[in-house]
Amino acid sequence: MKRLSRIKVYKLLEQYDYEIKHFFDEKITMVFAPNGSGKTILLKLINSVFSNDYLGMYELPFQSIEFQFTDSSLLVITKKLKTDENSVTSEYLHYEIINNSLNDSLNHSFEVEFTKELPPLNSITRNLPFMRRIAPREWFDTVQKRRLKLNEVLDEYSELFNMSYNVEDNKKDLIKDLLSVQLIETNRLHDLKSLEENWRRRGYNNDSYYEEIETNTVNFLSDEIRRLISNKLKEFASVSQEKDRTFPSRLVSLMELGEKRIDVNSISKKLGELDDYRRKLSTIGLIDSQNETFRGFTENPGSYVANVLALYIEDTKEKLAVFNELEQRITLFLKIINDKYKDKKLIIDKNEGFIIKLKSGRELKNINHLSSGEQHILVMYFNLLFEEVPRQNKLVLIDEPEISLHIEWQQDFLSDLQEIKKLTNVDFIVATHSPDIMNGHWEISVGLEDEGDR
Repeated sequence: MKRLSRIKVYKLLEQYDYEIKHFFDEKITMVFAPNGSGKTILLKLINSVFSNDYLGMYELPFQSIEFQFTDSSLLVITKKLKTDENSVTSEYLHYEIINNSLNDSLNHSFEVEFTKELPPLNSITRNLPFMRRIAPREWFDTVQKRRLKLNEVLDEYSELFNMSYNVEDNKKDLIKDLLSVQLIETNRLHDLKSLEENWRRRGYNNDSYYEEIETNTVNFLSDEIRRLISNKLKEFASVSQEKDRTFPSRLVSLMELGEKRIDVNSISKKLGELDDYRRKLSTIGLIDSQNETFRGFTENPGSYVANVLALYIEDTKEKLAVFNELEQRITLFLKIINDKYKDKKLIIDKNEGFIIKLKSGRELKNINHLSSGEQHILVMYFNLLFEEVPRQNKLVLIDEPEISLHIEWQQDFLSDLQEIKKLTNVDFIVATHSPDIMNGHWEISVGLEDEGDR
């Protein structure tokens, strides 16, 4: 699988030339640099490139950026100037994809021009009342239940905002196919106690106006986990319905063949394993508590009963397999968070989302009453574990994970990230200036050193 191996950027912030080697064998690269060195701008630039956020690339100060992959292919993007017949100078982006192949058809080059001004961001909510703003440059589509970045909103509704990048869809796909990127920024609690414009209508004269309402990141993520669980329950119901519908005919066919589908001595063990997994799903909030148990079944059922139970076991395993990936992510998420919440406990409920149980046994009335540090780790680890992964060649960028975390939590960060890496199989580039985040792992660190100073 193609993986990112090296990044070179020239004239970042109009002065720095940097080269970053990605430790792709370890899957984690720590970019260690002081404030003012441009590490945040660099992460934003990488994210803008692979999300086809052309506006972001125009706004960020750089001359060119180059990405090298493990198959020796290259992506090079350069800012250039051109002058039209009226002596008006404009800036454009020049893309080159070089596959180091004798077949020139595999190499591509194209240009992206952008001449329209960015509309006021509040006009997005005004023109698209079903969009809920959840971050400085991110919205939630309440109709289709999806998150959209600013560039995705402007691209999808370009005719509404009179925006155009003059680039073909197949060119965009070329970039997206190279790498999938997710950026976790420092302003993880950006919308805490912020006010959002929400579209309202007066019933008596149909005049439109705006009402400001309070929004909160952890509340949004609480809704998000409920949505993820709800989707899995629907999938589980669909699989169950199909299995139950065909169960009689499959059982009859099995009995007619006279096949023994399972060792009768292992039936009780397998039923017990199903019981244990149901309890686990119930404990982490994916399904309702399970009272039924199979522990009392005989160890030596007759062949007819054994075949019925064998088919039941196969079907149940397939039904419950729907939850496997989400169960693993929720289990790790709860472990990481509750290891840090010493005097309280995070519980996930399929109907309520996040519930905080205090040491006294009472529930925290408002999840917003968690401390800033507690909210930061909840949001950061949620985004690391539950952001949708479209494919395996994914890179997650994390900017200053130490924000609002005390020293012990900072020192735990890399070991937590190692556990997440094992589960998700994605790559990480982390920008930090905290030695406690590094916690002695300097072998996977890269300093931002200007190549001109070497």
